[in-house]
Amino acid sequence: MTKIVFGLTRAEGTSREEFERYYLDEHAPMATEMPGVRRYTVAFSEGDAEYDAIAEVHFEDREALDAALASDAGRAAGADLANFADTDDLLQLIAEEHVVVG
Repeated sequence: MTKIVFGLTRAEGTSREEFERYYLDEHAPMATEMPGVRRYTVAFSEGDAEYDAIAEVHFEDREALDAALASDAGRAAGADLANFADTDDLLQLIAEEHVVVG
């Protein structure tokens, strides 16, 4: 299983509540339209943390992930980040997942 992990911080002037609402109500439904998404999670930080949210989007393999990002839905979701997140302070990590417990 291959996944892409995002660390996101709120755009300047965006409250935590606005950030979470936009992410869950607007961005997440858009991102789930990408082809090949097998699992998608988001966790919002509590208190003071480097990132306001960590999102993980899982795909069968790297080829499926690359195809999803290159799709119309993937490009739209990428462009949408600027509507609620600081795109200059974005963590993006593509990784092969190894389950240790579970």
